[in-house]
Amino acid sequence: MKSGDHDGTESRNLRSIAAEIASFLKRHWIQGVLLVPGALAVTVVHEAAHAAAVIASGGEVTQFVVIPGGREWGHVAYRFPQGVVPPSRWIALAPYVLWTVLGLGTWVLSLRSRPFSRWAAPMIWIWWFVVPFADVANAAFPYLVGGDNDFRTAFGAPGIAAWLGIVLAGLGVCLGGYPIQRRLFRDDALSAAAYGVLVGIVVFLLLAGASMTRGG
Repeated sequence: MKSGDHDGTESRNLRSIAAEIASFLKRHWIQGVLLVPGALAVTVVHEAAHAAAVIASGGEVTQFVVIPGGREWGHVAYRFPQGVVPPSRWIALAPYVLWTVLGLGTWVLSLRSRPFSRWAAPMIWIWWFVVPFADVANAAFPYLVGGDNDFRTAFGAPGIAAWLGIVLAGLGVCLGGYPIQRRLFRDDALSAAAYGVLVGIVVFLLLAGASMTRGG
């Protein structure tokens, strides 16, 4: 194949992938409309998980903030009775445990033989899988570059093990997400190429914001 023919084929492939992604986003435009109120709802659930862990451990929540501002989306302040050592690690990790459970729940739902409706599939995919794991990444990536957030509270300063664990977990979520979305969307699912490009864009945006974000 001549170089010009090869370049032309590559260009057509890229245009095809871009058109597929644009068509997918257009079909599910309502999810874009829900992003702002959905982000606030996710913040409420995130901070509520921290608060629930505090209360379950015998502590008292003294401040509950869910309005994004500065370098954080929200935060919870708490206190424990004198002499009681707060389980800081588990309080810090509570929302991420919840998100992991939701992600596993998405996988279980994707195994259903009967297909979901055109509105239910994207709701499950976006709000039970993509957004929860994006919130995990919103803490994990800044943590790796020195952010003082929930992950640092739970694990201390990042070392080789932290880098390796987060990278492997991230790859697992990205790769595992493909068959999940194929089963949820069925005939409406993204191809492997389009899915890979979309995941790459999302990861790039999360990495770009890592130095500015301090997940709470």
